[in-house]
Amino acid sequence: MINESRRLQLTDFITGTSHYDTVLAAVANLCGIVIDDENRIESVKKPSLALKFGHTFAKVAQIKKGIAVRNSDNIMRQEAEGFASLH
Repeated sequence: MINESRRLQLTDFITGTSHYDTVLAAVANLCGIVIDDENRIESVKKPSLALKFGHTFAKVAQIKKGIAVRNSDNIMRQEAEGFASLH
């Protein structure tokens, strides 16, 4: 669980695979994505927003990885790579 006593940043949700489903559910909710019984996308009310979120989260994962490399933080780098690998 994320510590709620401090202000969260977008990079706090780029934590390997642990928050990927949470991020995906939030994007689906905001974009009006309807999933059928077989886990296939049935409709998207705001497809351009969904695409924008996809590009943004991919970019944030790359930025987080770059920060981790510069700071020699292997845990942060693994989190960013794990999240990006699911994208």
